[in-house]
Amino acid sequence: MLAKLKEVPKLKKEAHSLLTQHLTVLNGQLIVEILQLFLQQQVTDIEVCRSVSILLASPNSFVSGKAYAFLTKVNPQDGIVKKRIVEYKEKHKIPAIE
Repeated sequence: MLAKLKEVPKLKKEAHSLLTQHLTVLNGQLIVEILQLFLQQQVTDIEVCRSVSILLASPNSFVSGKAYAFLTKVNPQDGIVKKRIVEYKEKHKIPAIE
């Protein structure tokens, strides 16, 4: 299914919701593919970023790291997402970049 979505010129908002709805229960590889699809499609809306930011609290360091990498690339301006990023950086002792 994700391979087909990569061929679509522009994802609809409904597809964003469907893809983010169960992010917390998907395996790491599926999450990576979805995040890559979002980057490819330049999907950076607030709902997607908030859903991805929930993954920052994942006990799976691979998943939380991929979520962090995605969010730093899209640089969301939402306060909730920014707060979660700060908490992630503090927890993982990632220095702030001025």
